[in-house]
Amino acid sequence: MKKILMIILFRVFSLIVLTATISVCSVHKSSLEGHWSGVAILNNEETSIKLDLVTENDSLFGNWSLPDLGMLKIPFQNFEFDADSGTILGDWNFINGTLEGNTISGDLNWHDSRAKFRIEKSQPEPLPYSQKEIEFHNGAVTLAGTLVIPEDQTPRTAVVFLHGSGQATRWQNLFFADRLARLGIASLIYDKRGSGKSTGNWTRSSLQDLAKDAISAIDFLKSQAEIQEVSLWGHSQGCWVASVASSQTDDISFMIMVSGGGATPYEEEMYSYQIALNHAGASEVDKTEANDLLGKYFNYLRIGQKRNELLQAIEIARKKEWYKFVAIDKILPSEKNRHNWSWVATYNPVPDIEKMKFPILLLFGENDTDGPVDLAVRNWKKGLSKTGNKDYTIKIFPKANHGIRLGGHHGGGNGWPWFADGYLETLSSWLVEHAVK
Repeated sequence: MKKILMIILFRVFSLIVLTATISVCSVHKSSLEGHWSGVAILNNEETSIKLDLVTENDSLFGNWSLPDLGMLKIPFQNFEFDADSGTILGDWNFINGTLEGNTISGDLNWHDSRAKFRIEKSQPEPLPYSQKEIEFHNGAVTLAGTLVIPEDQTPRTAVVFLHGSGQATRWQNLFFADRLARLGIASLIYDKRGSGKSTGNWTRSSLQDLAKDAISAIDFLKSQAEIQEVSLWGHSQGCWVASVASSQTDDISFMIMVSGGGATPYEEEMYSYQIALNHAGASEVDKTEANDLLGKYFNYLRIGQKRNELLQAIEIARKKEWYKFVAIDKILPSEKNRHNWSWVATYNPVPDIEKMKFPILLLFGENDTDGPVDLAVRNWKKGLSKTGNKDYTIKIFPKANHGIRLGGHHGGGNGWPWFADGYLETLSSWLVEHAVK
């Protein structure tokens, strides 16, 4: 559950918010309105960068894109503009540039590195699809999202995108929704409960709750005249959500599972803890002590007993050098909330996999440190074999990480985090075969 609950801290590639600091030199903020496009260079690697800025009620808003890296129209957060200094302020990362005519150039902070960028005013590309703001409901929870519909309104397949761990908004999936729309496939991307404009609280929700959100999304799409079939796309934790949801509905035409499912949550968590301890150079004694503490922790999640014993063990372990690599006190649910997280210690996806009779695409990165790829693949094959489902494709991308990426920011390099060779092409060709009508 370290990975599941602390993902806000670790999965920043899909939640990055740029802070822009742009020297404007007495130019009014309205001069920044419009579409800007250009390049950013990091360690001699070049990638495209785009900004879209608008003013509303004398305030400046916008979004940013690094489309080659799978990040499309991510809204700026906590956006402020200082008319005197010409600075634009957001959250974590930042751009520091100077506006000269129709060009902004300067530096872009990318995690622990600094890239050079240059963008110019340009005309945005016309989109071959529409975006419709929608809401659907799971009981008292309202899920807010965007329905992406190709411009041809012919009845078609639609894909529901399911989130990984932690807080997550629809924008993390817009890049793939854009690609699907260009293939003639509709998408529903939505803010996870407790994120963006959606109500509820994912930290006080169970796997079953998240699966019911997915089923509510399916039901919403079934009510739309332009939608003929509905499918699921899950990443990481979203694969377990999809597995549970698929066992409770007959309305799924296919699934795409990326870096997840197969292995149990417990197996994935223990795997990621061992990777962290090994990477830190922990001794065998340290690992034994850490695993003993983790055993107490997962036992508490499983049956809700011996919490005080666990708390005492945590206090003793805090003094150990290895503890910072497990730090379970930061993710320990309360006694009242434990039942919502017991699935991390108890859920087994194989029985749900054994019910899947539709086409499935399974994609993994060979160097995924968040879960045991070989075990996951074996369990997927085991479950699908038992149900007699032969219409599945499994591909493992060499040296790729949990996000099917290579390069910088946890991808094993110092440059940009590129998608693994063949990843996007595999997705497109499989979809053309299984979804494009």
